[in-house]
Order: sequence, then C-alpha cells, then structure tokens
Amino acid sequence: MPAQTIGGRLDVQPYKPEGGFEPTGVVLLLAVMLATAVVTGFAAHLIGRFIYLILLFPVGIGFAVGFAGSKVTTKSKVRSPLIGGLLGFVCGVAAMLCMHYFDYRSYLDEMQKGEIARIIKMFDAEFESGIAEVAAEDQRVLRL
Repeated sequence: MPAQTIGGRLDVQPYKPEGGFEPTGVVLLLAVMLATAVVTGFAAHLIGRFIYLILLFPVGIGFAVGFAGSKVTTKSKVRSPLIGGLLGFVCGVAAMLCMHYFDYRSYLDEMQKGEIARIIKMFDAEFESGIAEVAAEDQRVLRL
C-alpha cells in the first residue's frame, strides 16, 4: 500500500525487508562471517585453556559473528532475513567447530610430549614384544 499524504502529513509505512539479495553479496557476507567465526573460535580456544565459561562462549561467539554480519549486510545488499539467519547459523556452528578443533589439536600436541608420550611409547614397546611371542598367522590379526 503506497504512502498517502493527508493534510500535508506523510503517513509512513514500517520498514519490511523485501527479501532480495545479490549472489556476490551473499558470498561477501559469508566470507566475512566465516572469517569472524574462525577468529572467535580460536580466541575462545585460547581463553578456554585458562577458564571455560560454558554459556558465555557460545553467546559471545554468536554476538561477534552477528555483529560482523550486521556491519557487512548493507555493503553486501542482502535483504533477506532468511538468508541472513541461515548464514548466521552456519557461521555460528563453524565457530564452535573451530574452537573444538583447536582444542583437539592442542590435546594432540600435549600427548606428544612429557610423561604421557613416554607411557604411550612404553605401551607400544610392550605390545610389539607381546606380538613377537604369538604365531605368525595370528600376528596379522592382532595388528589390524
């Protein structure tokens, strides 16, 4: 319904997004939000090594990704709330996956050094010496 002038006054319609988008804008928005997701996931990993606030990390990551998306939305010309919401959800999940991946890599690094590595090597040596005592046809099965 078009706005009408009544008595010199303009009746204004509330803003509603019309749902349009440009494909290059969606790619730009996705790239910025994914970059923010990776950075915030890494930051959460670093902070999480000292203290992990189970509810605040996902909320903080969501705010950071959403803030980055809101700043790029006008330049990317994405006017679809559905696309914006889907991109936000995907990037939020990506941020949490990045955080857990960095935690996993840190765990693997810790496993490679110190007392834990010595215990693992000792177990491997005992396993190999135990296998040497088993018949040759059974060794193949044990090594699977």
